[in-house]
Amino acid sequence: DTIPPVIPNLGLITTATNGSGQATMIGTAGSVEGNAQVRVTNTRTNETVTVTANADGSFTAQLGGQAGDTLTIVAIDAAGNTSTAASMTLSVLPPDPTLVAPPINRTVATDIFTATAFLYSGTTPIQTGVAPGTIERRRAAVARGQVSQRDGTPLSGVTIAVLSHPEFGQTVSRVDGKFDLVVNGGGPLTFTYTKAGYLSAQRQVDTPWRDYALLPDVVLIALDSQVTPIDLTATTPIQVARGSVVTDSDGTRQATLLFPQGTTAQMVLPDGSAQPLTTLHVRATEYTIGANGPKAMPAPLPPTSGYTYAVELSVDEALANGKKVAGKDVLFSQAVPFYVDNFLNFPVGGAVPVGYYDNDRGTWIPWDNGRVIKIFSITGGTANLDTNGDNIVDTAAQLSALGITLAERQQLATLYSAGKSLWRVALTHFSTWDHNWPYGPPNGAEGPEGEPEKEEPEDDPCEQSGSIIQCENQSVGEEIPLPGSPFRLHYDSKRSVGRKSASTIGIPLSGTTLPSNIKRIDLTVQVAGQVIRDSVTPAPNLRTRFTWDGRDVYGRVMQGEQPIVVTVGYVYDAVYMTPAAQAQAFAAYSGVPLVANPARQELTVARDWSNTVGGWNASAVGLGGWSLTAHHVYDPMGHTLHLGNGRQFRAQDSQVIVRTVAGGGATGSNDVPATQTFLNGANWLAAGPDGSFYISEGSRIRKVAPNGIISVVVVSTVAGIALGPDGSVYFAVNAFQGHFVRKVSPDGTLTTIAGVGSSGSYGDGGPATQAALFDPRGIAVGPDGSVYIADQFNHRVRKVSPDGIIHTVAGGGAPGSSGDGGPATQAGVNRPFTLALGPDGSLYIGQAAEARVRRVSPDGIITTVAGNGTAGWSGDLGPATAASISDSPGLAVGVDGSLFLGESTFGNNNRIRRVRPDGIIMTVAGTGDQGFSGDDGVPLAARFSTPKGLATTPDGALLVGDVGNRRVRRMSAQVAIPGSGSLVTVATGNSEVHQFSEDGRHLRTVDALTGSVRHAFTYDNEGRLERITDADNNVTTIMRAPNGTPTAIVGPHGQQTTLTLDAAGYVASTTNTAGERYEFGYS
Repeated sequence: DTIPPVIPNLGLITTATNGSGQATMIGTAGSVEGNAQVRVTNTRTNETVTVTANADGSFTAQLGGQAGDTLTIVAIDAAGNTSTAASMTLSVLPPDPTLVAPPINRTVATDIFTATAFLYSGTTPIQTGVAPGTIERRRAAVARGQVSQRDGTPLSGVTIAVLSHPEFGQTVSRVDGKFDLVVNGGGPLTFTYTKAGYLSAQRQVDTPWRDYALLPDVVLIALDSQVTPIDLTATTPIQVARGSVVTDSDGTRQATLLFPQGTTAQMVLPDGSAQPLTTLHVRATEYTIGANGPKAMPAPLPPTSGYTYAVELSVDEALANGKKVAGKDVLFSQAVPFYVDNFLNFPVGGAVPVGYYDNDRGTWIPWDNGRVIKIFSITGGTANLDTNGDNIVDTAAQLSALGITLAERQQLATLYSAGKSLWRVALTHFSTWDHNWPYGPPNGAEGPEGEPEKEEPEDDPCEQSGSIIQCENQSVGEEIPLPGSPFRLHYDSKRSVGRKSASTIGIPLSGTTLPSNIKRIDLTVQVAGQVIRDSVTPAPNLRTRFTWDGRDVYGRVMQGEQPIVVTVGYVYDAVYMTPAAQAQAFAAYSGVPLVANPARQELTVARDWSNTVGGWNASAVGLGGWSLTAHHVYDPMGHTLHLGNGRQFRAQDSQVIVRTVAGGGATGSNDVPATQTFLNGANWLAAGPDGSFYISEGSRIRKVAPNGIISVVVVSTVAGIALGPDGSVYFAVNAFQGHFVRKVSPDGTLTTIAGVGSSGSYGDGGPATQAALFDPRGIAVGPDGSVYIADQFNHRVRKVSPDGIIHTVAGGGAPGSSGDGGPATQAGVNRPFTLALGPDGSLYIGQAAEARVRRVSPDGIITTVAGNGTAGWSGDLGPATAASISDSPGLAVGVDGSLFLGESTFGNNNRIRRVRPDGIIMTVAGTGDQGFSGDDGVPLAARFSTPKGLATTPDGALLVGDVGNRRVRRMSAQVAIPGSGSLVTVATGNSEVHQFSEDGRHLRTVDALTGSVRHAFTYDNEGRLERITDADNNVTTIMRAPNGTPTAIVGPHGQQTTLTLDAAGYVASTTNTAGERYEFGYS
């Protein structure tokens, strides 16, 4: 054997350095000859390493290197033959954040804004291009994800940014494929993934305030290696371009394109102009291959669309010189038929739902349906086709109606044999194309019940004498005097490192019964950026416990409570549904199951639970694990006050209260604080991602900015309002002013979205601006920009897709409430009035004449979720479907899937009610009596007058349009939000009021009656307590060694208590000037 191996394939090899002097080279399958020796040399240092490739030609090598170094690579086979050398230049990658993250200041509760600012600030940030002041403290969110190649190998060097948000800059995936990107949270953001040599991808995720956002794992794929030249000047009747044959567990298929003679093409250029192309080098690259196919999808699918088949149709010339605009980069003068094998055995004659991805808007655009066809026979070199499933050869007229020509049929006869079934789609441009059927859960699928349990500390812990024992909290404490000082030194075991109860959650996974078709139970826990996943075999009465280690994802020990999200999901094999009976069925639902192969994906019915976890660790405060009795700390995330004497309680300001945030003034002034203006009603509300909110007053829409100032957005007759993902404000114009739906874009442009200006019921399947509505009321906008309209007197809910086409999604056009358990488009929906969208894509409909709330799930099935059809008030703490509710209730959906109802004066309701995820209804605000009272008190004691408009905010508050009182009221914990500059004031009921900075540092204690300062606290540069000054200017001082270790506490008149610490940093002994000595041990 003297034949050398082929030269290493640099297209399959990545190499980079993280800036620490170490370089990593990763070769994926096929990069070198299988089992070959791979020798890598740094030409600058002459360092050489040799590794052995795997059987598939993949390998990993590490050696010293820095950005700009040239690495040469050769492959050596078993016979000693050496390949030609290939060379690569080292690029620099961001370092692993765990190596550069600064320590957390644990003298105060950890805040994500401060803890993660290192990612985008400093001289060598991991995230670049972020101007100072861009990230808001109260909205900071860290998006984390991972990118890999098709075989699962981590992919470094991928640039991640946020679509339409250049202010957030960008980052690059590291050697392990992971990345971190800090954004301002509060709504959906679309993240873009790009790397030379790979097809780009996008992922949308709903970002929170002050927490981490987990992005789904992403796989980037290279272009199909098979390329076909097409000469559009040729006289051949049909030219054929094909992708590679693909086989996985779902079947075998091959993408095929037929270019009819006379077709012309134009390439879209970066400046938006078009350039003719006469020669095309065509590729068809399938995304949806194998186990990693779902991760390789170019973008997330609408919740109503099931994972089936996606393909990138591209032209090399356009990739090199053109640009996708609105998802299109090559335009054709006539339809180019696309074929792919019917590898999932969908019925012949059925529609093929088709859409393409608009990368500029970050959304899928429906396209005209394709058709499942069958080559019935071949006669005389021509394929005879069955396109309607009647098992009879179609006539020429039938085929002509579908645009199928004789030349196309003749070409099919050369490509396929009789009996072959195919999907056919007529395309007029190249894009990222998707052929996806609707899907849903199997019959009988249910979600989990029960909620995780967190151990909450007792405010009254039943302290016993002797050593301080808190029997309810199962903790022990000790307290010693400080001669000459008015304070004492206190220890409490629940604030020690070893205390785990505050960091432990009990999680129920299943109840006494389970659905028969459940495959498994998935558990995901997210806390401080860490993601813990587990899967278990289904069985009744399963429980588990999770204990957080107190560290963030970068390995740093944190202080105080942190947000935790627990997700329990029941996993099923999904089933495909019949496409909707409309010309463009992509992302639409029918609610009718389809007989075909099983769906290519699983479906998870999940339930989220959010809370906080963790506790206070006194050892980090700088007094050897002890505290001074007068010195307290406040944990803003947990809303917990930790007193210096060991007591703790959920501070008064953490109780949910109701207060007015707009309205109450005498005149309708603008550009003033919202509570100083007059509101002409507040029937409809919408909340913005930045903390702003919008009010529909009937004759105008006004906006209350995060700083509380109110202004006018638009003057118009207004019914329902909703906010789009781009910040546009959508609103319905009711019967009095023209039966329209319009929007105000962020730049102030006013456009009509739907309606012709007069009442009617026509227009489905066409442009929404040519469709008639009849008194539209509530509207909702999905994360993809789809607009849902409560078309009240047409007794329908209609949807305007991102392409502007309108369709009915619920209601058959006749009044009444019928059809529960069946397709929503066949149900009776009597006067739909209010709408809301759930986090899973479910549509909620409040009916004006039936006192019900209906839910349309993503599979298109409609059910009643609240109301028995009789208007009134009854049924609290029972099933919501058995309760009486008011008609046309206001609707809002919480992050956990809870449904909130705003109920009117009819039946003396005047209440806000909540339908829990388990279907139980309860009142959460309002006494039922009409009137106004209760501001700054608990919501259940407050009085409302027709509380109709509802909206949930990014920080978890519920906004209530108190229509009759002409106010907007907010139900939330009365807490200071970091970044608001607020001073936290907590009263403990003993004539003292404690004031804290927004991050919870104790600033002063004041007399509740006189307001005079009793104690003021001073800190050193590291945030450690340095002095306490009382009302008479007497000063107690903490003496410290240069490294901050406390050595003594000195009273106002010089009396000193010396402190000795053990190896763990805890007080081992104290000695005071009175000669008293105390010694301590810990276990």
